Amino acid sequence: WIVVTSIFQPSAATRKLGEMTRQGWCYVVVADKNGPEDWHGVEGVIYLTVERQRELHFHIMDHLPWRHFGRKNVGFLFAIANGAKVIYDTDDDNRLKEARI
Repeated sequence: WIVVTSIFQPSAATRKLGEMTRQGWCYVVVADKNGPEDWHGVEGVIYLTVERQRELHFHIMDHLPWRHFGRKNVGFLFAIANGAKVIYDTDDDNRLKEARI
């Protein structure tokens, strides 16, 4: 699983990560209150909007502040709950040099 948080619209770097879904990676982006409501144009992404995060009912949700990097923990838990064996933790401004991890 690839886990990213972002408050920005998709970029070349995040679209490149989306290409990794062709190789079997799952890709989740955790939104925040000051980010976009949707993430169109990124291949294979699961975009956890603010509303979708609230629906997850993870116990940690009451302890994570909004507008904080710690929201990435929601992405980790989501990946684990969906069978993740490996998690690639990266940022929305880190661009892969080639399409492999």
